[in-house]
Amino acid sequence: MLNPEYFMQLAIEQALLNPDYPFGAIAVHRTSHEIVATGFNQASHNPTLHGEMVAINNSAAQHPSLDWQELDLYTTAEPCAMCQSAILWAGIAKAK
Repeated sequence: MLNPEYFMQLAIEQALLNPDYPFGAIAVHRTSHEIVATGFNQASHNPTLHGEMVAINNSAAQHPSLDWQELDLYTTAEPCAMCQSAILWAGIAKAK
């Protein structure tokens, strides 16, 4: 089993892609440990594109039949209300 710190480090690397607003997220399949999608803050293009939202949108686009309950979402900060709502609405079981 991969160490959770590994995925958090990947989320941090995503966050560093936007040094002005360094927020990143990684969606990981809980049992296979496959990285399903990544995301970093792109709110300068669209105010809803926080790192978590980008990762969720990328997950939906790349894996349309995905069972969201099988995912963990690693994020570099506590999700805002919008992102937390999206995480809950998607059915993602754990946000770390």
